[in-house]
Amino acid sequence: MVAVILPALLLQADWKTVAPSKERFSVRMPTQPQSQTREFTSGADSVQARIYQAVSKQGVFNITVMHPMGKMTSAQLQAQSSAFKEPFLKAMRAKETGHSKGKLGIYPGERTTFVIDKVGKGEYWALNWKGDFYAVTAVAMSGGPGPTQTFLKSFKLK
Repeated sequence: MVAVILPALLLQADWKTVAPSKERFSVRMPTQPQSQTREFTSGADSVQARIYQAVSKQGVFNITVMHPMGKMTSAQLQAQSSAFKEPFLKAMRAKETGHSKGKLGIYPGERTTFVIDKVGKGEYWALNWKGDFYAVTAVAMSGGPGPTQTFLKSFKLK
């Protein structure tokens, strides 16, 4: 068992802590993430989302942040979660394997687990924290959940 765990830990030893100055989160990622901004419109409302994504041999790690106008109700959180989750799962050709309420660290949210055929497993979290919406996604390539857990356990909000 040590022979399997040790290489995974060594691969994660050089991960970098990412804490963009304009954001309220920090997280460890295997590489410096690429960032982009997208605008989403629903009716008369539009909101900007900032996406931070790191891709490596270990997997794909993504955080999407939105600062919606006003406080989100749980129904709005559910709708927002689906609006991000469904296109993501479709684009990744992933199959949802579970959905539940839970906590990512100390932050309450909704967790969705999924598999990508012959590639790996992943988790998608939707969180509402201090009025901001966070979609936190981790896909570990086949070989174990180590990178996913390193990423998710390191996620912190300010």
